[in-house]
This record gives sequence, C-alpha cells and structure tokens, in this order.
Amino acid sequence: MPKARYFSLHTFSYYGASATPAFLAAPTEEPCRKSRHPQPKGATRCRTLRRGDLHKMPGRTMKPLFGGTSTAMRTRDIDLIRHLPLFADVSPDQMPNLLASALLQRFPAGTQLFNQGDMPDFLHVLVEGSAELFAVSADGRETTIEIATAVDSFIFAAVLLDTPYLMGAKVLESARILMLPARNLRAEIVRSPKLALSMLASMATQFRTMVKQIKDMKLRTSTQRLAAYLLRLHRKSGGDKVSLPMSKRVLAGRLAMAPENLSRAFATLRDYGVAVHGGAISLTDIPRLEEYCLPDPLIDDDTPQS
Repeated sequence: MPKARYFSLHTFSYYGASATPAFLAAPTEEPCRKSRHPQPKGATRCRTLRRGDLHKMPGRTMKPLFGGTSTAMRTRDIDLIRHLPLFADVSPDQMPNLLASALLQRFPAGTQLFNQGDMPDFLHVLVEGSAELFAVSADGRETTIEIATAVDSFIFAAVLLDTPYLMGAKVLESARILMLPARNLRAEIVRSPKLALSMLASMATQFRTMVKQIKDMKLRTSTQRLAAYLLRLHRKSGGDKVSLPMSKRVLAGRLAMAPENLSRAFATLRDYGVAVHGGAISLTDIPRLEEYCLPDPLIDDDTPQS
C-alpha cells in the first residue's frame, strides 16, 4: 500500500510577504510528520491513527465526504455536518473546500487517536460518543485531563498553530469523529471570517472550561471536588440516583486524584448521604452535600459564562 500523505506544515513564522500568517497559508501536500517529541519511558506505545489505518479496521472503510462512491451516503454526511454548531455559519459554497479530503469515521472504544507530542494532521470533531484527553509523565504515569463529549472539537489550538499536541486522545465509548485536514481548515479560516469566529468561540469555551477546572482544583479539597462533581450529575439527571459516565480510574484522573484517594473520598462522603453501588451512586442528603462543597456557578455551571 502506498505511503499515506497528508496536508502539513514544517515551520512557523509570523507573517509572509502577503501579510497572511504563514501557518494559515494555502494548502500544500507534504508527507505526514512524526512526533517531534519521544514518548516518555514506560508509556504505552500506541502509534497515532493515520489514514491508511482506517482501511485496515475490521468492518470499517475510509469514507471521504467528497469524491466517494456513494452519493446518498455522502449527501447525508454533509447535511449532518452542516447542522453541527461549529459549522452553522459556514456558507454552502465553502463546505466543499472545508471538507475536501475530510473523513467521517466510527471508532471503537479504546482506539488511541494520537499521542502527546504528535503533530496535528487533522482537527477532530466529536459527532457522537466521548473521548479522553490524557497526559503521560516522563516515568509513564498517565492522568486524565478532560473528557470530550459530542458535539465538540479537540485540540484546536495545536491545529491552528501547527504545534505538537500537549495531550493524547483516545476513544472512551464508541465514537463517530469528523477528521478535517488541518491545512485545509487553516486556509478556510483565512477566507471566512464567520468560520474564524466560530472556531474562536469554540476555543474560548474550551479555555473557560479549563479555567473552571483549575479553580476547582485550587479552591477545593479532593473530596469537595468529588462532591461538586456528583452534584453536577444530580442536576443533569434530576434524580437522587446517578450513574458515573466513566470508569473510576478515569474519574480519579479527571478530578486530579489518585484512584486510592477517590475511594477514600467516597468513604468520607458517606456521612453526607452518598452511597456507592459500583457505578451507581445514591445521593440521599443533597442540602448537606451542598453545604459541604459549596457549589459555585462560576465553577460548576456547565453553560459558558459571559
């Protein structure tokens, strides 16, 4: 099989002769790049998914949104993408350029999409399912940074600047992901102020989410963070019984806790009406739990704050 080729950049400069940022210049085709940074010793060695890998997945086929063989399928996919919030303001005549060589693919749980230190060849847009963004230390310890859920993109800052990913990503539950060639996207951002504003809004929302997480970690104890998280699940479900949407290992990483500390935190919260039955949690004293962790809308509200 011929070596896969991707849109990519090798250098960064502020402005070219035309006063257009060099990292937003028109697309050219170059070989896909490997990571500039070696993986930490002891880390899981999982090669980043490339376009050729999609052909090899059992029961899966690579499905370009333009230039494919099934007109009905292609039309349905494009219509789906046009209605995603990220592309709501993109004009119909711009979609073919934006989606040229794009892929809409299903991935099973556990698929690693890319490693930290890899260079971005695509912007990943999560259409269905969820994904874990994680980091690995030099001695191989892994922790969860964030859980991405549909519909959202990740990690746009690296794609825009053409710089290495600071986090890796893997699929938590079966996911449908739109993969937009990074170079195409940068070129279309130059041409479309509306697309640029949409991407800027996405980055701003992700930035605010990260600030909320930092405030959560710095202003609360680990047990208070867990209590506040359970209250967020309570507000979403509307009931006194909630289910953890992820494993306890992933939850511990998301709350910046060691797994053993998560178990201790659950034990502490028994006195506040929290009962654990595997992945099912019963909350029998909401007022006391709120008094313990002091919910703050500038931290715990999932809607963007102005």
